[in-house]
Amino acid sequence: MVGIVLLALFVAAVVVGLMAGGGDAADRFDIWTARTALGLALLGEVGVAVLVTSLGPDDLSVLLAFAAVPLLLTAVPFALRAPTLVSRVVTVVCALLLAVYVGITGLSIGLFFAPAALALVQLAALRARRRPIDVSPE
Repeated sequence: MVGIVLLALFVAAVVVGLMAGGGDAADRFDIWTARTALGLALLGEVGVAVLVTSLGPDDLSVLLAFAAVPLLLTAVPFALRAPTLVSRVVTVVCALLLAVYVGITGLSIGLFFAPAALALVQLAALRARRRPIDVSPE
């Protein structure tokens, strides 16, 4: 049931992103998508912490450090808001790395970060569509 709701939200977000086009609406949608990805990664981190503490505190620090990787991968594109070529490339690379992370760790903690990976892939697609601003000195 949760998967269906997440899929419906993702489809709705993609449709809104395609309708946003450019200008202020695209900037706002870009910012909200980045915030959503970061928030979902934080929720995944909380989910992993709850899972690990219910299993046993032996490997808590190692697992939480390993689970911090998706949080870092979503925080970097969130920090890069200007639509430059560098921010577009970094966002795509972070989205690919997070998708690979979710694929590799899918049977243990990866599913906690699947919604964040979807939001980050959407952010990469949105940023790839936008034209970069020219930051060269005149």
